Amino acid sequence: MRTETLPMTITYTAHHANEESPAPPLFCPTSAESAKPRRHRALFWTIGSSLLSAVGFLGIMMYEQYDRNLTELRNDLKHFNEVSGEQVKREEMRNRFTSMWTIIKEMQATGQENSKETQLLKGDGIAKETRLTQLEQQLKTADEDRKELNREMLRLRERLAAMEGRVSTLTAPALGSAGK
Repeated sequence: MRTETLPMTITYTAHHANEESPAPPLFCPTSAESAKPRRHRALFWTIGSSLLSAVGFLGIMMYEQYDRNLTELRNDLKHFNEVSGEQVKREEMRNRFTSMWTIIKEMQATGQENSKETQLLKGDGIAKETRLTQLEQQLKTADEDRKELNREMLRLRERLAAMEGRVSTLTAPALGSAGK
């Protein structure tokens, strides 16, 4: 087996050692003109592959930056949702303040009425006595009304018992004759 080196560093191997002429090489440039396009192709592929790898690297960098920004945006949105969930809604706050203001106004109105009564009680002795007599009269009328309602309720109970007695005497002979 014989190996030969050609001027362009292309090698070939003879398969049969006993043959007189070696097998022709697969590619054998014969002149300088054929080497020139080959150099251009090599230069093109070298520069092209470098540019392609640079574009690929830039693409990977841009994708990573996009992914980081998207992750940061998700985290910010999650934080915003947590914070805004704790805040009170405007309508709910307005309703609560409205109800508080109505309660405060009612308390002020009752406070003014109570202050009038306390002023009467704090006033001179004659005003205290008149207010005391008014309260005693209201107590007496309320007591009389209660007693009258108790008497009326007692009358109604007696009337109901009498009616139940009549109904039971009327239905008892009818039940006795039906059973015979």
